[in-house]
Amino acid sequence: TTIVLTPSLQIGKRVNATLVNPGSALLYTIGVNNTGGANARLNLTDTIPANTTLLSTSLTPNSTSGRMLIWVLSLASGGKLAINMTVRVNSSIGPQTITNTAVANYQNDRGAVFTAVSAQASTSINAVALMSLQKTVNATTASGGAGLKYTLIFANSGNGTARKVNITDTLPNYVTFVSTNGTVISTAGKTMKFGIGNISSSTGGRIIIMVMVNGTTPDQITIRNNATLEWKNPNGSIASTNASASTTVNAPVLMVIKNVNVTIANPGNHLFYNITIVNNGHADAMISLNDTLPAGVSLVTTSLAPNILTPNSLVWNTLTLAPGGKITITILVQVNTGTSGTITNKATVTY
Repeated sequence: TTIVLTPSLQIGKRVNATLVNPGSALLYTIGVNNTGGANARLNLTDTIPANTTLLSTSLTPNSTSGRMLIWVLSLASGGKLAINMTVRVNSSIGPQTITNTAVANYQNDRGAVFTAVSAQASTSINAVALMSLQKTVNATTASGGAGLKYTLIFANSGNGTARKVNITDTLPNYVTFVSTNGTVISTAGKTMKFGIGNISSSTGGRIIIMVMVNGTTPDQITIRNNATLEWKNPNGSIASTNASASTTVNAPVLMVIKNVNVTIANPGNHLFYNITIVNNGHADAMISLNDTLPAGVSLVTTSLAPNILTPNSLVWNTLTLAPGGKITITILVQVNTGTSGTITNKATVTY
Protein backbone atom coordinates (compact mmCIF):
# COMPACT_ATOMS: atom_id res chain seq x y z
CA THR A 1 0.00 0.00 0.00
CA THR A 2 1.28 3.45 -0.94
CA ILE A 3 0.00 6.65 0.63
CA VAL A 4 0.17 9.60 -1.77
CA LEU A 5 0.45 12.97 -0.10
CA THR A 6 -1.02 15.88 -2.06
CA PRO A 7 -1.41 19.60 -1.46
CA SER A 8 -4.89 20.97 -0.85
CA LEU A 9 -5.43 24.71 -0.98
CA GLN A 10 -8.19 26.78 0.53
CA ILE A 11 -8.52 30.44 -0.43
CA GLY A 12 -10.48 33.26 1.13
CA LYS A 13 -11.01 36.90 0.29
CA ARG A 14 -12.43 39.76 2.34
CA VAL A 15 -12.81 43.53 1.98
CA ASN A 16 -12.92 46.11 4.75
CA ALA A 17 -16.19 47.73 3.55
CA THR A 18 -19.23 46.52 1.66
CA LEU A 19 -20.73 49.98 1.02
CA VAL A 20 -18.63 53.09 0.25
CA ASN A 21 -18.72 56.43 -1.50
CA PRO A 22 -16.81 57.20 -4.69
CA GLY A 23 -13.22 58.17 -3.86
CA SER A 24 -12.99 55.81 -0.88
CA ALA A 25 -10.09 53.40 -0.29
CA LEU A 26 -10.73 49.64 -0.08
CA LEU A 27 -8.49 47.10 1.65
CA TYR A 28 -8.66 43.58 0.22
CA THR A 29 -7.08 40.65 2.07
CA ILE A 30 -6.29 37.34 0.31
CA GLY A 31 -5.74 34.34 2.56
CA VAL A 32 -4.41 30.97 1.31
CA ASN A 33 -4.02 27.80 3.46
CA ASN A 34 -2.42 24.51 2.46
CA THR A 35 -4.33 21.85 4.41
CA GLY A 36 -2.85 19.01 2.37
CA GLY A 37 0.11 16.82 3.13
CA ALA A 38 2.48 18.01 0.42
CA ASN A 39 4.10 21.22 -0.75
CA ALA A 40 2.10 23.36 -3.17
CA ARG A 41 3.59 25.44 -5.93
CA LEU A 42 1.01 28.06 -6.72
CA ASN A 43 0.33 30.78 -9.21
CA LEU A 44 -1.87 33.35 -7.43
CA THR A 45 -3.61 36.00 -9.52
CA ASP A 46 -5.77 38.96 -8.53
CA THR A 47 -7.38 41.32 -11.00
CA ILE A 48 -7.79 44.93 -9.86
CA PRO A 49 -11.49 45.81 -10.27
CA ALA A 50 -12.51 48.24 -12.99
CA ASN A 51 -13.07 51.83 -11.78
CA THR A 52 -10.44 51.46 -9.08
CA THR A 53 -6.77 52.41 -8.84
CA LEU A 54 -4.15 50.26 -7.10
CA LEU A 55 -2.45 52.05 -4.20
CA SER A 56 -0.29 49.35 -2.61
CA THR A 57 0.25 45.65 -1.90
CA SER A 58 1.81 44.05 1.17
CA LEU A 59 3.74 41.65 -1.09
CA THR A 60 5.17 42.82 -4.39
CA PRO A 61 3.81 40.69 -7.26
CA ASN A 62 6.27 38.80 -9.44
CA SER A 63 4.64 40.18 -12.57
CA THR A 64 1.58 41.95 -13.92
CA SER A 65 -0.58 41.57 -16.99
CA GLY A 66 -2.86 44.53 -17.59
CA ARG A 67 -4.84 44.90 -14.37
CA MET A 68 -3.85 41.41 -13.18
CA LEU A 69 -1.31 40.95 -10.39
CA ILE A 70 0.59 37.65 -10.39
CA TRP A 71 2.43 36.04 -7.48
CA VAL A 72 4.47 32.83 -7.95
CA LEU A 73 4.77 31.17 -4.55
CA SER A 74 5.47 27.93 -2.71
CA LEU A 75 3.39 26.90 0.28
CA ALA A 76 4.42 24.00 2.49
CA SER A 77 1.99 21.56 4.01
CA GLY A 78 0.13 23.34 6.80
CA GLY A 79 1.40 26.69 5.57
CA LYS A 80 -0.59 29.90 5.42
CA LEU A 81 -0.12 33.25 3.68
CA ALA A 82 -1.98 36.53 3.54
CA ILE A 83 -1.62 39.40 1.07
CA ASN A 84 -3.20 42.82 1.51
CA MET A 85 -4.05 45.01 -1.45
CA THR A 86 -5.34 48.61 -1.22
CA VAL A 87 -7.22 50.31 -4.04
CA ARG A 88 -9.07 53.60 -4.36
CA VAL A 89 -12.50 53.79 -5.95
CA ASN A 90 -12.57 56.36 -8.73
CA SER A 91 -14.41 59.54 -7.71
CA SER A 92 -16.41 59.60 -10.96
CA ILE A 93 -17.84 56.08 -10.64
CA GLY A 94 -21.60 55.67 -10.72
CA PRO A 95 -23.69 53.57 -8.34
CA GLN A 96 -22.74 49.91 -8.90
CA THR A 97 -21.14 46.85 -7.32
CA ILE A 98 -17.44 46.18 -7.79
CA THR A 99 -16.07 42.67 -7.27
CA ASN A 100 -12.49 41.59 -6.69
CA THR A 101 -11.56 37.96 -7.43
CA ALA A 102 -8.42 36.02 -6.53
CA VAL A 103 -7.55 32.68 -8.19
CA ALA A 104 -4.93 30.14 -7.06
CA ASN A 105 -3.70 27.61 -9.63
CA TYR A 106 -1.38 25.06 -8.03
CA GLN A 107 0.54 21.81 -8.46
CA ASN A 108 2.75 19.56 -6.40
CA ASP A 109 6.51 19.34 -6.65
CA ARG A 110 6.19 16.63 -9.36
CA GLY A 111 4.12 18.91 -11.58
CA ALA A 112 0.74 17.29 -11.01
CA VAL A 113 -1.91 19.95 -11.50
CA PHE A 114 -4.83 20.29 -9.13
CA THR A 115 -8.15 22.08 -9.47
CA ALA A 116 -7.81 25.82 -9.07
CA VAL A 117 -9.54 27.56 -6.18
CA SER A 118 -10.92 31.09 -6.11
CA ALA A 119 -12.59 33.61 -3.83
CA GLN A 120 -14.12 37.01 -4.26
CA ALA A 121 -15.34 40.03 -2.29
CA SER A 122 -17.83 42.68 -3.38
CA THR A 123 -18.52 46.29 -2.45
CA SER A 124 -21.48 48.46 -3.44
CA ILE A 125 -20.86 52.07 -4.45
CA ASN A 126 -23.25 54.71 -3.12
CA ALA A 127 -24.89 57.35 -5.22
CA VAL A 128 -23.60 60.56 -3.67
CA ALA A 129 -23.52 64.22 -4.61
CA LEU A 130 -20.11 65.79 -4.02
CA MET A 131 -20.80 69.51 -4.10
CA SER A 132 -18.05 72.11 -3.94
CA LEU A 133 -18.22 75.86 -3.40
CA GLN A 134 -15.62 78.48 -4.23
CA LYS A 135 -15.88 82.17 -3.49
CA THR A 136 -13.72 84.88 -5.05
CA VAL A 137 -13.61 88.65 -4.88
CA ASN A 138 -12.21 90.93 -7.55
CA ALA A 139 -10.01 92.90 -5.11
CA THR A 140 -8.15 91.94 -1.95
CA THR A 141 -7.68 95.63 -1.04
CA ALA A 142 -10.12 98.46 -1.68
CA SER A 143 -10.96 102.00 -0.62
CA GLY A 144 -14.26 103.47 0.50
CA GLY A 145 -16.66 103.89 -2.43
CA ALA A 146 -15.08 101.06 -4.43
CA GLY A 147 -17.21 98.33 -5.97
CA LEU A 148 -16.58 94.68 -5.09
CA LYS A 149 -17.62 91.71 -7.22
CA TYR A 150 -18.14 88.44 -5.35
CA THR A 151 -18.34 85.29 -7.48
CA LEU A 152 -19.78 82.05 -6.11
CA ILE A 153 -18.83 78.95 -8.14
CA PHE A 154 -20.55 75.65 -7.32
CA ALA A 155 -20.19 72.21 -8.92
CA ASN A 156 -21.23 68.59 -8.39
CA SER A 157 -18.33 66.17 -8.93
CA GLY A 158 -20.21 63.22 -7.44
CA ASN A 159 -22.10 60.41 -9.17
CA GLY A 160 -25.57 61.39 -7.94
CA THR A 161 -27.87 64.38 -8.24
CA ALA A 162 -27.77 67.03 -5.50
CA ARG A 163 -31.34 68.05 -4.71
CA LYS A 164 -32.82 71.20 -3.19
CA VAL A 165 -29.53 73.06 -3.52
CA ASN A 166 -29.37 76.51 -1.95
CA ILE A 167 -26.69 79.03 -1.03
CA THR A 168 -26.91 81.36 1.96
CA ASP A 169 -24.69 84.41 1.62
CA THR A 170 -24.13 86.92 4.41
CA LEU A 171 -22.77 90.28 3.33
CA PRO A 172 -20.17 91.77 5.67
CA ASN A 173 -20.50 95.01 7.57
CA TYR A 174 -19.23 98.15 5.83
CA VAL A 175 -20.68 97.23 2.41
CA THR A 176 -23.92 98.09 0.64
CA PHE A 177 -25.66 95.62 -1.66
CA VAL A 178 -25.90 96.71 -5.31
CA SER A 179 -27.11 93.75 -7.42
CA THR A 180 -26.99 90.00 -8.11
CA ASN A 181 -27.74 87.67 -11.00
CA GLY A 182 -28.92 84.92 -8.64
CA THR A 183 -32.48 84.02 -7.67
CA VAL A 184 -33.00 85.30 -4.13
CA ILE A 185 -35.75 83.35 -2.36
CA SER A 186 -35.45 85.06 1.04
CA THR A 187 -33.57 87.79 2.88
CA ALA A 188 -32.91 88.49 6.55
CA GLY A 189 -30.86 91.58 7.34
CA LYS A 190 -27.63 91.26 5.35
CA THR A 191 -28.23 87.55 4.59
CA MET A 192 -29.58 86.39 1.23
CA LYS A 193 -30.69 82.86 0.37
CA PHE A 194 -30.41 81.75 -3.25
CA GLY A 195 -32.54 78.89 -4.58
CA ILE A 196 -30.67 76.77 -7.11
CA GLY A 197 -32.71 73.57 -7.42
CA ASN A 198 -31.25 70.21 -8.47
CA ILE A 199 -27.66 69.86 -9.69
CA SER A 200 -26.89 66.67 -11.61
CA SER A 201 -23.51 64.97 -11.73
CA SER A 202 -20.70 66.92 -13.48
CA THR A 203 -22.68 70.17 -13.64
CA GLY A 204 -22.67 73.44 -11.70
CA GLY A 205 -23.00 77.17 -12.03
CA ARG A 206 -22.09 80.56 -10.63
CA ILE A 207 -23.69 83.52 -8.88
CA ILE A 208 -22.36 87.08 -8.92
CA ILE A 209 -23.02 89.59 -6.14
CA MET A 210 -22.08 93.26 -6.50
CA VAL A 211 -21.56 95.49 -3.44
CA MET A 212 -20.03 98.90 -2.67
CA VAL A 213 -17.61 99.57 0.18
CA ASN A 214 -19.02 102.26 2.46
CA GLY A 215 -17.12 105.54 2.32
CA THR A 216 -16.73 105.73 6.11
CA THR A 217 -15.14 102.31 6.52
CA PRO A 218 -12.17 102.54 8.93
CA ASP A 219 -8.65 101.94 7.74
CA GLN A 220 -7.37 98.33 7.65
CA ILE A 221 -10.75 96.80 8.38
CA THR A 222 -11.04 93.32 6.85
CA ILE A 223 -14.45 92.67 5.37
CA ARG A 224 -15.21 88.97 4.94
CA ASN A 225 -18.08 87.62 2.87
CA ASN A 226 -19.23 84.15 3.98
CA ALA A 227 -21.39 81.71 2.05
CA THR A 228 -22.81 78.26 2.85
CA LEU A 229 -23.99 75.78 0.22
CA GLU A 230 -26.48 73.13 1.35
CA TRP A 231 -27.94 70.16 -0.53
CA LYS A 232 -29.74 66.85 -0.13
CA ASN A 233 -27.95 63.64 -1.15
CA PRO A 234 -29.68 60.82 -3.07
CA ASN A 235 -30.03 58.89 0.22
CA GLY A 236 -31.85 61.84 1.81
CA SER A 237 -29.00 63.03 4.01
CA ILE A 238 -28.26 66.77 4.21
CA ALA A 239 -24.75 68.04 3.51
CA SER A 240 -23.16 71.47 3.35
CA THR A 241 -19.90 73.25 2.61
CA ASN A 242 -18.62 76.78 3.19
CA ALA A 243 -16.53 79.37 1.38
CA SER A 244 -15.45 82.94 2.03
CA ALA A 245 -13.57 85.84 0.47
CA SER A 246 -11.91 88.80 2.19
CA THR A 247 -10.91 92.35 1.32
CA THR A 248 -8.85 94.75 3.40
CA VAL A 249 -10.05 98.35 3.30
CA ASN A 250 -7.50 101.13 2.89
CA ALA A 251 -8.59 104.53 4.18
CA PRO A 252 -6.89 107.80 5.10
CA VAL A 253 -6.37 108.56 8.78
CA LEU A 254 -5.56 112.23 9.36
CA MET A 255 -3.91 113.90 12.30
CA VAL A 256 -4.14 117.71 12.52
CA ILE A 257 -1.77 119.79 14.62
CA LYS A 258 -2.08 123.55 15.08
CA ASN A 259 0.27 125.84 16.95
CA VAL A 260 1.11 129.52 17.23
CA ASN A 261 4.54 131.03 17.71
CA VAL A 262 3.62 132.96 20.89
CA THR A 263 0.99 132.67 23.58
CA ILE A 264 1.19 136.34 24.68
CA ALA A 265 1.28 139.20 22.19
CA ASN A 266 0.75 142.96 22.00
CA PRO A 267 -1.25 144.89 19.43
CA GLY A 268 0.84 145.26 16.31
CA ASN A 269 2.70 141.96 16.86
CA HIS A 270 2.73 139.25 14.21
CA LEU A 271 1.38 135.77 14.88
CA PHE A 272 2.43 132.71 12.93
CA TYR A 273 -0.24 129.99 12.91
CA ASN A 274 1.10 126.62 11.67
CA ILE A 275 -1.35 123.96 10.56
CA THR A 276 0.19 120.48 10.03
CA ILE A 277 -1.80 117.62 8.53
CA VAL A 278 -0.38 114.06 8.57
CA ASN A 279 -1.92 111.06 6.80
CA ASN A 280 -1.30 107.99 8.94
CA GLY A 281 -3.66 105.81 6.90
CA HIS A 282 -3.23 103.59 3.83
CA ALA A 283 -5.09 105.58 1.17
CA ASP A 284 -4.87 109.03 -0.40
CA ALA A 285 -6.83 111.76 1.36
CA MET A 286 -8.71 114.43 -0.60
CA ILE A 287 -8.69 117.27 1.93
CA SER A 288 -10.60 120.48 2.47
CA LEU A 289 -9.07 122.80 5.07
CA ASN A 290 -11.07 125.72 6.45
CA ASP A 291 -9.36 128.20 8.76
CA THR A 292 -11.41 130.90 10.47
CA LEU A 293 -9.41 133.92 11.56
CA PRO A 294 -10.30 135.29 14.98
CA ALA A 295 -11.61 138.77 15.48
CA GLY A 296 -8.87 141.29 16.29
CA VAL A 297 -6.31 140.16 13.70
CA SER A 298 -5.63 140.98 10.06
CA LEU A 299 -4.28 138.56 7.48
CA VAL A 300 -0.79 139.35 6.20
CA THR A 301 0.07 136.31 4.05
CA THR A 302 0.02 132.50 3.84
CA SER A 303 2.67 129.96 2.82
CA LEU A 304 0.14 128.42 0.41
CA ALA A 305 -2.47 130.54 -1.33
CA PRO A 306 -6.02 129.51 -0.38
CA ASN A 307 -8.57 128.56 -3.02
CA ILE A 308 -11.21 130.71 -1.35
CA LEU A 309 -10.48 133.85 0.67
CA THR A 310 -12.99 135.96 2.57
CA PRO A 311 -12.26 138.62 5.20
CA ASN A 312 -12.14 136.13 8.06
CA SER A 313 -11.99 132.70 6.34
CA LEU A 314 -9.41 130.84 4.29
CA VAL A 315 -10.30 127.63 2.43
CA TRP A 316 -7.97 125.12 0.75
CA ASN A 317 -10.20 122.57 -0.97
CA THR A 318 -7.86 120.85 -3.45
CA LEU A 319 -5.32 119.32 -1.09
CA THR A 320 -4.25 115.70 -1.64
CA LEU A 321 -2.17 113.78 0.87
CA ALA A 322 -0.72 110.34 0.13
CA PRO A 323 -0.30 107.68 2.84
CA GLY A 324 2.53 108.76 5.14
CA GLY A 325 2.41 112.28 3.70
CA LYS A 326 2.53 115.55 5.63
CA ILE A 327 1.74 119.15 4.76
CA THR A 328 2.22 122.32 6.78
CA ILE A 329 0.54 125.63 6.01
CA THR A 330 1.58 128.80 7.78
CA ILE A 331 -0.78 131.75 8.21
CA LEU A 332 0.75 135.10 9.17
CA VAL A 333 -1.53 137.64 10.87
CA GLN A 334 -1.06 140.93 12.71
CA VAL A 335 -2.78 141.77 15.95
CA ASN A 336 -4.97 144.82 15.43
CA THR A 337 -4.64 147.96 17.50
CA GLY A 338 -7.03 147.88 20.42
CA THR A 339 -7.27 144.08 20.54
CA SER A 340 -7.27 142.57 24.02
CA GLY A 341 -8.20 139.32 25.68
CA THR A 342 -7.73 135.81 24.28
CA ILE A 343 -7.89 135.23 20.56
CA THR A 344 -8.38 131.72 19.21
CA ASN A 345 -7.71 130.51 15.69
CA LYS A 346 -9.62 127.39 14.61
CA ALA A 347 -8.92 125.10 11.64
CA THR A 348 -11.37 122.45 10.39
CA VAL A 349 -10.33 119.56 8.15
CA THR A 350 -12.77 117.41 6.18
CA TYR A 351 -11.80 114.53 3.86
